[in-house]
Amino acid sequence: MTRYKFIYPVFLRSGRGDTAVLRKVLADKASITQQEFFNAEGDRGIGIKPKLCMRIRSFEYKGEKLCEYAGVVYSVYRTFDRQDGITELYLSPKAGEQNGKSGKQ
Repeated sequence: MTRYKFIYPVFLRSGRGDTAVLRKVLADKASITQQEFFNAEGDRGIGIKPKLCMRIRSFEYKGEKLCEYAGVVYSVYRTFDRQDGITELYLSPKAGEQNGKSGKQ
């Protein structure tokens, strides 16, 4: 059985501007695999720069497309629902957002 450490606070963001809603959840942080890196950047031809994989409990994910971790805003470019009740969020840095300038207090 895999043991997860849900110790990393992330903020899932839905909506834009003044209507944006942030939800804090605890996540397990994982590295991007070499295969994921090459699939996202090369084979698909979409130029995504994978950076992180955050694992959260599936019931906590509501389809948000943005995730903030350590003051950096990331786009959720892919999700994977595991059979053990965990959802993996694959993250790429969000263009146009600067570190610590996302508006979260």
